[in-house]
Amino acid sequence: MKLGFGLYRHQLDEEHYAFARQCGATHLVVHLCDYFNKAGGGHSENNQPVGDSTGGWGRAGSVDDPIWSQEGLEGLKAEIESHDLTLYAIENFDPGMWHDILLDGPRRDQQMALLQDLIRRVGAAGIPVFGYNFSIAGVSSREIGPVARGGADSVFMEQVDQTPIPEGMVWNMRYDDSPAEGDLPFFSHDVLWQRLAWFLKNLVPVAEDGARTRAFRQQSKDAFLRPDAPKGSKIVDQQRQQQA
Repeated sequence: MKLGFGLYRHQLDEEHYAFARQCGATHLVVHLCDYFNKAGGGHSENNQPVGDSTGGWGRAGSVDDPIWSQEGLEGLKAEIESHDLTLYAIENFDPGMWHDILLDGPRRDQQMALLQDLIRRVGAAGIPVFGYNFSIAGVSSREIGPVARGGADSVFMEQVDQTPIPEGMVWNMRYDDSPAEGDLPFFSHDVLWQRLAWFLKNLVPVAEDGARTRAFRQQSKDAFLRPDAPKGSKIVDQQRQQQA
């Protein structure tokens, strides 16, 4: 067992690395997607935003962001290692990279080619684990309150947010600045599984080329919920609940 910290993108700095080491952590799981870029802010930067299921958290990014380049990945790994920590995993793709894979849209095959290249870069950089959450809604329905031990504030889910997802949005982030009007259509549990199967069929073999990746899936039983709705690497599925 390893003691690790999860850090959001804006926390990838010397202050947070030092805090992790002071707490005895040796490994980091990092988010490279920027969940905190919504104009006006107004939410804590210590955890993913909660609520706002219609407006979203902000603009999704792109695989063209320099942090996803070979130099960016290797530079981040070296920076973290210079603070006596190990970059163990990247948690999830940016929604802007794979929205049409999730939605079976017209750019599905093009986006898969981009993900395949990204997994090759991650393996070449020596980062052993890449997580994914095959979810349309992402993390929503969460609330914050004094529900943890000793009355400490923590996130919790009291009821499922059934608000339809607007066009141009996945994972509660906008990927299209001029989307069609209306909401995403409802699709069945089986359709979601079919899309996931296609994703794994096309991505895992690339990761296994040269034994880069082993795949691990952790599928949720609550598939209809909108939740708060190189060698030796792994692709790890973080899926918890889905809106199908």
